[in-house]
Amino acid sequence: MTRVVCGIGESPATLDAVPAAVDFCRETGAELELVGLVKDTLSDSTRSGAGNKVARYKQVKFELDRAAEVIREAGFSPEIVVRAGDAPSGLIREAQAVGADDIFYVSTRGRIRSALTGKPRAELVHVALAAETSLAEAA
Repeated sequence: MTRVVCGIGESPATLDAVPAAVDFCRETGAELELVGLVKDTLSDSTRSGAGNKVARYKQVKFELDRAAEVIREAGFSPEIVVRAGDAPSGLIREAQAVGADDIFYVSTRGRIRSALTGKPRAELVHVALAAETSLAEAA
């Protein structure tokens, strides 16, 4: 059976990936896995950094719970995991580990980066691994 990985981060904007993933699963009959991504930072090894990581974990867990509720209301029972990492690399590793064919996530940018690049602050990304998409193509 086909499996889809949907990445959720600490930004509420990452929830925008959920409806697209649900629609895709509904169309294809795929199973859905929600992956909460807690980004690692250089300061995580310090005392204050460890506190920041706990705060990031709590925020990801909050957004993950919100996403799971939306998915359950749509009639699905998602598998839910939390991993350290970021999109797309962490999601690609998870998808490969569970044999998923597709990944949905929202790429987010800060205000300044968005203004400098002319790209939106949040953008839905669908990676079809079955089409042998490489990590470089997904980034």
